Amino acid sequence: TFCKAVKGRNLSVNPEGRIFICGHTTTPLGSLEDGEAILEPESPYVKLVESRLPGNDPLCIGCEIEGVCAGQCQITREVAQATGNARDSFLCRFYRLATRRLLEDKLGKELTVEKGGDP
Repeated sequence: TFCKAVKGRNLSVNPEGRIFICGHTTTPLGSLEDGEAILEPESPYVKLVESRLPGNDPLCIGCEIEGVCAGQCQITREVAQATGNARDSFLCRFYRLATRRLLEDKLGKELTVEKGGDP
């Protein structure tokens, strides 16, 4: 459920040559005409990715899954900012709870196998 684009592992180009972090966002980060300038340190693309790295996002500081989640999907952020919707905070709680439960399940199975039981 975590957005690979926000971590810099995706780019999308629309038919007009505009570049986005993913194919669903409305936040343009440059165009094909910009060439390699889109990857320069002060470019919108680099700034967006850097803003989502652990320790850089004020909404995520102190969250136990900050590095994995990277502040959720870019679209979730855009919609929440545009509408004032609190869905992003609901999703934060949901992702933390789901991650905790998955870890508990995984660790429980590993401990059972370690003790010689069935998983």
